[in-house]
Amino acid sequence: MYAAGGNNGSSMTSAEYATINSNGTLGSWATATATLSAARDSGAYAAYNNRAYYIGGNNSTPQTTVYYVDLSTGGNFSSWSTTTALAAGTKDASAVAYNGYMYVIGGTTASGDIGEVYYAAINSNGTLGSWAAASWVPSNGIMAATAANGMLYVLGTGADRDKTYRASIHADGSLSQFEIMRDMSNSSTVTIPKAI
Repeated sequence: MYAAGGNNGSSMTSAEYATINSNGTLGSWATATATLSAARDSGAYAAYNNRAYYIGGNNSTPQTTVYYVDLSTGGNFSSWSTTTALAAGTKDASAVAYNGYMYVIGGTTASGDIGEVYYAAINSNGTLGSWAAASWVPSNGIMAATAANGMLYVLGTGADRDKTYRASIHADGSLSQFEIMRDMSNSSTVTIPKAI
């Protein structure tokens, strides 16, 4: 298990890791040798092909930097690298890596909450290609997201917190238009699902 950045009164550069035991518990946390080159909190995380990504985040203002690290040796790691930056500084976004593409969903820019989705190809060396705009989610701000079986699922926030959206993921990484998969706003008993 890995964690990076954060805020303990101010944004942080540190990264930590812990062993996941066979029974699902975690071992003791240890500080990684590598630190982010600049302090960050509220960034988006994703993992793909033995690499972890820390995307955007905050350090007084929303940031554009995208960091990645090779985790193939397991445990500690010694250095972060940077790859293609976001077009606009974004914090509190969700990130999902799926079938060779990285997706960044929603979040907050200097202009406010957004519902845009951006995607980039994940190259074999871990770098990202150019970011492109995909279809937007009919919600904005902090959203949870996951992907499975060729679909991107997004849980709404704010006034849309009772809605779950989905879009088909095309072979080229682009998305279909989002549709409401489930609307629980009229349910007498509301259970908020969680994205894992």
